[in-house]
Amino acid sequence: MKRYILALALAAVPTFLNPTPVRAQFGVGGLYQERLAQQQVIRWFQAYLGRLPNAQELAILTNQLLISGNGLYVQSVILGSNEFYIRAGATPLGYLNRLFLVTLGRQPTVQEVALLQNQLIFNGRLWFAQAFVANITGGWQAANWNQAVAAVPVPIVVPIIIR
Repeated sequence: MKRYILALALAAVPTFLNPTPVRAQFGVGGLYQERLAQQQVIRWFQAYLGRLPNAQELAILTNQLLISGNGLYVQSVILGSNEFYIRAGATPLGYLNRLFLVTLGRQPTVQEVALLQNQLIFNGRLWFAQAFVANITGGWQAANWNQAVAAVPVPIVVPIIIR
């Protein structure tokens, strides 16, 4: 019995000295997906804010996109940011004008402003941006900056947000 235990113990020693190599959880596909997510976040920053994201912004929003798989939320974070609001003139009307311009390629009508301005004020920019982007037909693909989709006529539906 002692010989069997000793033989098993000696057989296990090489395993501890030479462990099997550890492989990445996501492999090559994960790196490719991360690169695609980074490129998408960079495109959103350039389209909405007119600049490249810094390293921290890129890392946080890329991780959020990879974890949630929800590009609409990541866009909402950018569109609801203080920087976007300030670039729009730091007023609800300016914000609505810029939001319509960068997402739909047009200015809002007077009726749209009357409908949406109070919802923006009462619910906040992040909530409003989420609801607005989610209610645009085709989501982010209807944006005028997406050249592949912008070349094809896309029906645009005016977002109606019910509180």
